Amino acid sequence: MLSTVLFLSTYLSGVIASLTRHPWIAFPLYQVVYLVYPTDRWWSENVPDFRYSYFTVLLMAFAVIRTWTHNRSNTLYNNVPLILTYLLCGLYWMVGFWAIAPELNYEYSMYFLKLVIIISLAYKLIDSESRLRFVLQTYIAGAAYFGFYVYGLGRNSGVRVEGIGTVDSPEANGVALALAPVLSLIFYYVWVTKNWGYKVLYLGAAALVVNALVLINSRASFLAVGVSMMYLVFCFYFSKLRRAGQRGAISVMVIMGVLGLAVIADDYAIERFNTIFFVGQQESTGIETGEGRLAYWQAAVEMAADYPLGLGYQGYNMVHADYFYVHQNTSQYKSVHSSWLQALTEVGYPGFFILCLLVLCCFIYLRRTKAQLMNTAAAEAYFLVVAIEGAFITFLIGMSFMNRFTAEILYWLVLFIACAHNIYFKKALADQAPEPLPSLSLDPIGRRLPLSQ
Repeated sequence: MLSTVLFLSTYLSGVIASLTRHPWIAFPLYQVVYLVYPTDRWWSENVPDFRYSYFTVLLMAFAVIRTWTHNRSNTLYNNVPLILTYLLCGLYWMVGFWAIAPELNYEYSMYFLKLVIIISLAYKLIDSESRLRFVLQTYIAGAAYFGFYVYGLGRNSGVRVEGIGTVDSPEANGVALALAPVLSLIFYYVWVTKNWGYKVLYLGAAALVVNALVLINSRASFLAVGVSMMYLVFCFYFSKLRRAGQRGAISVMVIMGVLGLAVIADDYAIERFNTIFFVGQQESTGIETGEGRLAYWQAAVEMAADYPLGLGYQGYNMVHADYFYVHQNTSQYKSVHSSWLQALTEVGYPGFFILCLLVLCCFIYLRRTKAQLMNTAAAEAYFLVVAIEGAFITFLIGMSFMNRFTAEILYWLVLFIACAHNIYFKKALADQAPEPLPSLSLDPIGRRLPLSQ
């Protein structure tokens, strides 16, 4: 009952805030709906049957219309990551003409189109540092709630948690990757926050998220978080732009993180993590390891050679048996276990190329933004962008071992990067632009007057 009351009160408050003084709140409200996902929780029977996401998107559209004059400078046509996202969406619609499952491809194309619309509306609304920070903190809060929900369920399916999906990720591995990038953002806020009460809240959120990852037992997420954390520690420790005592604070945070992980991690998680670098297939348990995935990936490459323009959504899953045999059972429905190869087999070489270009462009945007903030010695904003970069790296590593090419969180991260670039780079350069020279004026008989007059 408490979960129902909290969700409904949060949703109603967000609607009121968006319709009155803060239209941009509509996107954080959408984040809440996505992460809480009330229709799939055990308390869903207490929630009114209502299309919360659909109404929230309409609210976002209304917010953009209301603030059109104010947000007119947030143009979409010169934002390269968003344009590349539009191209990916367009490819799915194009592939529908020859997709192996046209109806399934159409359903997904509609979903991707809705996602593109949401990201575009959000970009128009998030046009200041305070709004960007609020959106990031909403992501953290939603992930913390998710971690609390997973904690309440415990391992309900052998050595892991299942049945905890989101709207675009019905299985636990996808959920783990949706939660994992949050840890980079929490790392930043623990460092930047001076109020110890808030520090404790962020540390509690981190504990809930890490515990969820341990209970889910996703090896890809373990690896992704490990690499991104090492990257963040390196950036915060060795950066030329530092606050007083920063290295000591980072050292303490690392020690606390290691000790916390030692407390949370159990034998199941440790055993699961150790299989990351194993090669082969454990026949008795059915655990797929390195060699198995290499075979899936090889099959995807061969498939792309036969279908260079792709097979449409889940095309690999439907025809993999023609290229790869698992335990001599060709009827098994298998995924490719790589977002890069998912793009290759679903939207062909053009889609794979655009995805690579999208990732490259995001890193270029991040580099530009960090350079601008480094030049202005804006330490807190600089490391916020570093944290967003760490979250992006987390997802990229994780999606290399999962089919998450079309996951909402991936495009949330693209959105955060685009917004940071707009706020800290584009607008900063616009503010630094020199004032235009005053025009010459004429006296009543046509002679030029001095500029001082």
